[in-house]
Amino acid sequence: MPSKEEKKRRQTIRKAIVKKQRAQELAQVPISGSDLKDLFAFVDKKLESAGCDHTMRHTLAFLEQRNLAKERIIAWLAEHDGYCDCEVIANVEEHWIEITGDQNA
Repeated sequence: MPSKEEKKRRQTIRKAIVKKQRAQELAQVPISGSDLKDLFAFVDKKLESAGCDHTMRHTLAFLEQRNLAKERIIAWLAEHDGYCDCEVIANVEEHWIEITGDQNA
């Protein structure tokens, strides 16, 4: 059985690995955190009134309004199971919260 010191050392190593993985993942996000949070708010508001038609209509409208790199961002959203507007909210927003710890996304 490992000693208390060894357990602490292992825990420190695990935390460092998780922190590094999150930093690497954040570095690959093709949209700023503030724009992404605004995207979530925009799409969520649109879905409240219109529901999801299983397209990325609202997501694309937001990206066009902000003149953001649509192709790169759409590809990144798809990598995180955001294939339509409701999945952007359900899956990508959840992923963003996981990697940033930001519950206010």
